[in-house]
This record gives sequence, structure tokens and C-alpha cells, in this order.
Amino acid sequence: MLRSVIIVFLITTLAVACSSTGESSETEKSIEESSISAQDEAPIEEDAEVSMDLGEFVTASDMVAKRERYAALLLSDGRVLAVGGRGLGIGTLIATMHETAELLDPETLEWTSTGSMAEGRRSPAMVELEDGRVLVAGGLLPTKFTTDTAEIWDPTQGTWTTVAPMARTRDGMGAVRLPDGRGMVVGGKMDGKMIGTLEKSEIYDAGSDTWIEAEPMSEKRINHTVTLLSDDRVLVTGGGKEDGPYSKTVEIYDASTDTWIEAAPMTVSRSFHTATLLEDGRVLVIGGRGKKMTAELYDPVADAWSSAGETEIARAEHKATLLQDGRVFVTGGLGNLAESEIYDPVAGTWSTSSSLNIGRYRHFTLLLSNGRIVTFGGIGADGILASSEVLD
Repeated sequence: MLRSVIIVFLITTLAVACSSTGESSETEKSIEESSISAQDEAPIEEDAEVSMDLGEFVTASDMVAKRERYAALLLSDGRVLAVGGRGLGIGTLIATMHETAELLDPETLEWTSTGSMAEGRRSPAMVELEDGRVLVAGGLLPTKFTTDTAEIWDPTQGTWTTVAPMARTRDGMGAVRLPDGRGMVVGGKMDGKMIGTLEKSEIYDAGSDTWIEAEPMSEKRINHTVTLLSDDRVLVTGGGKEDGPYSKTVEIYDASTDTWIEAAPMTVSRSFHTATLLEDGRVLVIGGRGKKMTAELYDPVADAWSSAGETEIARAEHKATLLQDGRVFVTGGLGNLAESEIYDPVAGTWSTSSSLNIGRYRHFTLLLSNGRIVTFGGIGADGILASSEVLD
């Protein structure tokens, strides 16, 4: 009898123990599954804007003169040429329009003078010709009248020579070197209320020292962009009238046939924006007057635009510079912006970057042949600038 009672007790205890172990295992499994499920269902946060710091801007040598609305470009020999522009005024009627030019040495980062043009001019067009000489045309004179005059700078002598004038006076035009080496000016503004903004273009032939009238655009434009595409055609975006309304229309010029075609329009009207040719052949358009933060990409093969997101800060009269790794570095803008941003066309993202020491607009930012990035001139909180900054 006693033996039977003991056997029943042991069987009952073992059953309870097994049941408890099973419940504990199921409970742990349930908790684990609940945790995994919660992770799967949790909303995925968008990547926060990450700083893509290129280093710090450091102060470099000042330019020889304070300049805004000047022309500048990276020469084929690696130096930087800056020409004309407005300097400190001497009155309300007569402005200081520089006739001087200066060169930046990419190694020493020192600026030196390189002769003077026959006329001081603001907002001139400037193109490096196939033989290394530089064509400068048009612009606004100290008398505040636009000019049709043109001059050529010789890099071997550092001297200027007057060449044939354009067919009409121009200011605020775009310019580009065509694949055949000729220089082209597009649009702009003439003097006079009855004439105003232009749809006309001209091409300079250095061999014959003549300007050739090109087929006009379908729309009059000032403060637009002019970009040479990978297929050798010329893309023109935005602009419009000087004080608005601005335009969102786009046109493409084919020099081989002297014809313009209307391309797909941008999503918004833009003026004083930038257009940068990317390594894959697309064009990145950023900002513009009217506190625009939007950016968009043009695909010339598909003739279509797509969104490129938004900059952190609205930008106009800024600069967008293509970097060696294919990203685009954006500096300055109206409001004396010091903040910089980078667009990555592969990831399709924007990120903050190195800030300027002096916020500015109407400046230039160029990538030098040695990999340095230099920003110079423009307008800051203290007025027209001669200061330069560099990222090594």
C-alpha cells in the first residue's frame, strides 16, 4: 500500500515539473517572437543628413581687387583668370567697373595682375578659345550702358587685344565654348526699354575675327544657364525677364545644324540658378531667385526631368562645383550664406559640408587641377570682397 502511494506521488511530481518546463519554454519563445515582430513593424527612420566634411576652409591671399559680377574660369594650364566686375563705387551715377584682370597660381595661391582691358565691364561673357587665348565680350560699362565690344587675352604675353565687336550690346548673357573651338554668347539684355531682353545668339570665329549670327532662341532670356552637354549640344535653362516673371522653359542648340529645339520644361521657373553637368551626362539644376530649395535632374537622352531633392537652405546666386569623385559642392548664395552642401548623384542625397569663413554670393568656387577647392570674391556682409578661401 505504502509503495503504491509513493509511486503515485513520484509520477504526479514529475508531470507537474514537465508541465512547468514546457510553459516556461513557450513563454520565452512568445517573448522572443513578440520582440522580432515589434522590430519588423517599427517605422524605419529616414537617414538623417550626414556631414560630408571636406576639411576646413582656410584663408588664402586676397585678390588684387575687390570684385562682384566678374568673370572667372579655370584655364587649361591650371591657373585661374578673373576679369572685370564691379568694385567699390565712387558715386551713385558712376560705378567702378574694373578693366583689370588677375591670375591665381594654383600652387602658391597668390594673385597677380595680368594687364588691363580697354574697357571696364561688369558681367562680361568669357570663354577660353581652343588655342588657349581668352575671349571676353559685352557687359555693363561704368556709364551703366551695355557694350558690344570684345577683347582677347594672350596667356603667353599677359596682354589684351581689341577684336571685332558683337552685332549688339549685351549684359547678363550666357557663354560657352563650342566643340569646334568657337565661342558662343546666348541671350542677355540690351539697352533701351523697347529692346530689353534678347533671344538672339552670336558665335565668335577667332580665325576670321568675325561674329556670326546664330539662330535665335524661341524665348528671350537673361540670367539663365548655358551648359555644354556630353553630346556636344548646348542646354539653356530658365532665365526670363530681369525682374520676372522668370521662366521654366528649356531649349537645346545644335551647332552642327544651327538649330534650337524646345526641351521638356523644368518643374519650376528659375533665374540666377546653377546647372552642372554630371559625369553620367545628366544636368543638376539647383535653386534660383524666389527662395527656391528644390533641385532637379535633366536627362538629355530621355528629355525628362526628375527630382533631386531639396537643399537645406534656399539658394540663388550661389556656385555649384563638380568634384573629382562626381559629387557636386554648393557654396554661398543670397543672404551672405556661409553654409555649404554636397549632392551625391549616385545616392541621390544631400549632406552638409565645410562652411566658408566669410558668407558670400556672386562669387566663384573652382576645383583646381591639384585637387584644391578655392572660393574668391563676391559680396559679403561687409560689401564687395577680395578675400579668398581654400580647401586642400
